[in-house]
Parts: sequence; structure tokens; C-alpha cells
Amino acid sequence: MKFDYSRTRIPPELFVPVRIYSFAQTSFFPARGKLDTGADITVIPENARMELKLFPRSLARIKNPWDGSVSEKSIYYITITVADAFEFDLKALAWQKDYCLIGRDLLNQIVLQADGPAGVFEINLPE
Repeated sequence: MKFDYSRTRIPPELFVPVRIYSFAQTSFFPARGKLDTGADITVIPENARMELKLFPRSLARIKNPWDGSVSEKSIYYITITVADAFEFDLKALAWQKDYCLIGRDLLNQIVLQADGPAGVFEINLPE
């Protein structure tokens, strides 16, 4: 499945449409997902967590890469679909931004091919 780079920032970024579900999958929250190879874990918008009534399942100690500080953050269990084509069950953090960070917990399950000069990228499941 092919996508264009998002050119709203420089350098251009890789965003895909996602749907976030609770494990019960009674409803979903639509969002944009930024592919982030530097993120260990997927992060969802706090608004999605509240709307889906997700509750913490565990805590994780998270190290801030910028200042080295460590804090405890709640972990939520979600199902996320990428471009209405690929579905993954993940543990996720929540944050105050309006988009998701798609971390290596999901990225390590797909084949990603980026063509920077052409401004396109492709996502597929491994064969």
C-alpha cells in the first residue's frame, strides 16, 4: 500500500491513517499515525484514550531521550488498524498530541520501503 510523504513540515514525514480500538472493539478513534523508528512503543492521543475509555493495564518506566529523566507512564492495550488494511494488538502510551507515534513495536511487524527522492513510501506485511 503506497502513501505520499506529508509535506507539512521540513523534512517531510511519513504519516498513515489509523484507527485505534479498545480490545473490546466496540468503537474506534480515527487519527494520523507518524512512523517513528526512534520510538520503542506506539503512542496514542490522550483524546483517543479518554473517548475509548481505556484504563491502564500496567506501568512502564520511560526515559526521556532529551534530558535523561525517567518517569512512570500508564500502559494501555489497544488494537490499531493502519490504512484499514493491517491490524495489530499493541501496548501503547498516551500523550497530549493529536496524532499517534507508530513505534518499532508495530514497525518491526511490517515491511516499510521509503523512497525519499520520490516522496512516497510503501507498507506491506511480510510474505
